[in-house]
Amino acid sequence: MACQCGPGRGGPSRIVAAVAGGVTVYLVWKWGGWPWRTRGGPETEANDGSVAVTQAPTPAETKDPSSEPLLGKELTYTVVRYGEESTEQYIRVYSPTARLDPILGAEPIAVLLIHGGYWKNKYSIDTAAHATLAPFLASKGFYVVDAEYRRVDDEGGGWPGTNEDVANAYVGGFIEVCNLGAFTAGTKLRMVVVGHSAGGTLALWTDHAIWSHPPGNAVPPPALIVGLAPVSDLVGGHEQRLSDDGDAIEQYMGGTPDTCPDDYAAASPLAHLPLRAPTIVAIGSDDENVPPAMVLAYAAAATDAGGAVDLLEIPGADHFAVVNAAHPAWLQIYAAMCRRLEC
Repeated sequence: MACQCGPGRGGPSRIVAAVAGGVTVYLVWKWGGWPWRTRGGPETEANDGSVAVTQAPTPAETKDPSSEPLLGKELTYTVVRYGEESTEQYIRVYSPTARLDPILGAEPIAVLLIHGGYWKNKYSIDTAAHATLAPFLASKGFYVVDAEYRRVDDEGGGWPGTNEDVANAYVGGFIEVCNLGAFTAGTKLRMVVVGHSAGGTLALWTDHAIWSHPPGNAVPPPALIVGLAPVSDLVGGHEQRLSDDGDAIEQYMGGTPDTCPDDYAAASPLAHLPLRAPTIVAIGSDDENVPPAMVLAYAAAATDAGGAVDLLEIPGADHFAVVNAAHPAWLQIYAAMCRRLEC
């Protein structure tokens, strides 16, 4: 799936923003759909859930340097805030440092990265295990959107706020890459979502969220979902007391499967099959954080439901090898991504 970027596309402001009929419209995803919040005019909503963007608002963005020793060079990224409830609602957008492999086509591809850490605040975009992936992907010609989001100790964090943040980061990342790339009219940008561990849960959930509630504004559904050691079954994970302290899923969900069954059904990837986007699910055989059996069972269920699913069970790899760009496990995953993205 792809969509077109061109002149007149709006860019993210404090919340993802577009301008319709002179009214700034903030695209804010809430569980159950995309309500439209307006500033400076009456509430506006198109019948099909989309708006015609007539001009770009002034983006609220800054540029920060980021030293990335993996590539031996300094990268810069643009920081864009996609929400106004918390300082944790932002994305870092990296431009490519090389040309995209021709086998992937001539059109640009952006990768949304979602870090893990059991949705806990002690793990962040700066301290999670995925740090080498952004420079690696940029060096392969991809735009990269690295997402921070509210976690359980943040106001509004946990289910469903954390998930709403990821959906907003997806939309904000798409629009910002269109702006940053200054693409010509008709350019098609594909979006890939890659998440690790708890972020893998969010990546798999994003397939359901974007497909079932299209955001409009020409934002496409994902072209590919990649779940790296994902907690793919929240009910089973709660029963197994996954995480460092055994409490992560209950904190994230705000209760147990017995007390909040509808919420678990809404948040758990296993409850949202079949998958709509092609999906890669990867797990190391030596993962001690997420049980390989859980991931294998999820991949089997997703395949049986009719999804296009590639399962990579990587011998000898642990929980963190799959997000280490220097490890053979990640290189195997990247090769699988390229096969799925070939044009």
